[in-house]
Amino acid sequence: NSMEPAIHTGALLLAHETPYARLREGDVIVFRQPDGSLNTHRIVALEPEGAITKGDNAFVPDVFPVTPAMYRYRVRYVFNFFANITRAPAAG
Repeated sequence: NSMEPAIHTGALLLAHETPYARLREGDVIVFRQPDGSLNTHRIVALEPEGAITKGDNAFVPDVFPVTPAMYRYRVRYVFNFFANITRAPAAG
């Protein structure tokens, strides 16, 4: 829910392998967190130590900068209508 309302939980994202050096403030990126999981947040600042990211629905930036080694993709398109698709209930 950290990217609501721009990106709904369960939304389909179309992302592109944009070079890290071409990232800009305001870009939404997919990156690998230190624990190995993937996350999607917006770049709020570019610092020498890496990109500072924050969820749109969060009050404070993430605690670690996103380095080139952590970065995976830049989000190009968001399809929020997929967030409302659910599996049909099993026949009873």
